[in-house]
Amino acid sequence: MKKIYLKVEAALPAIIFSLIFIVMMINIITRELSSNALDWPIELSRYALVWLTFLGSVYLFRTDQHIRVDAFWNYLRRKINPTTITIIEIIKLSVIIFFSGFFSYYGYIFSERLKFFSSPSLNISQSYLYMIVPISGVFITLITLFKIYKTLKKGSE
Repeated sequence: MKKIYLKVEAALPAIIFSLIFIVMMINIITRELSSNALDWPIELSRYALVWLTFLGSVYLFRTDQHIRVDAFWNYLRRKINPTTITIIEIIKLSVIIFFSGFFSYYGYIFSERLKFFSSPSLNISQSYLYMIVPISGVFITLITLFKIYKTLKKGSE
């Protein structure tokens, strides 16, 4: 199950990016052939880009490839004992859980409020666009809980 999740998590951003590319190429071709640009490709690409951003952030968070400044943290690791480093790491991960829980809760409320508003070209509910916020928040919360478990397990050794 975990292998399937990891493959889907890595493949989904690539699929969405490919979708954006194909849809925008269709728009360019139709604009060049008929001198009329379609409305729906731009809107679909905008929605897909939002989803790509949030799904990509989940992947980058899980693999620790997101942008961060490590100089201070690396300095602390050399100067402070491992138990204190573990405590600081747990506090840091707890703050991440707080913010991802905040994102999940209020993202869900916001997307629920927009379910009766539809997009102009695609005529689909706006809540589909914003539903990625609580989805990514839940995934980041779960990943963070797993990181806390690994940190506590490593710290007790």
